Amino acid sequence: MSFELTGMQCQWKFSFYEYYEIYIWDFAPGNSLGKMYKYIKECLSKAHRIRGNRDKYKHMKPVMETLTREPDTMRVRQIQPGENVKSLYDELAGPDAQFYVRTNLER
Repeated sequence: MSFELTGMQCQWKFSFYEYYEIYIWDFAPGNSLGKMYKYIKECLSKAHRIRGNRDKYKHMKPVMETLTREPDTMRVRQIQPGENVKSLYDELAGPDAQFYVRTNLER
């Protein structure tokens, strides 16, 4: 069932300020995990209104702006008050961030 058809039939509206349990199952056992992963990713992208790669991090921006990554160990830590470092959000979603997209998940 498409999102448009589902939206026309529903009488309720979801709010992303609340939490919901989500159950995921495979309709046809034996399909590749790549196809299921791609479908789940598309559904979550639509739910979060993701239009581009940078949008994937918008919902986590308040948390990610308080974290930084150590360049030598790649460990993530909290930014200390008065410290002038690049936040994890800026690193992953800032204007300098580069994205590489692999289109073939069927390997």
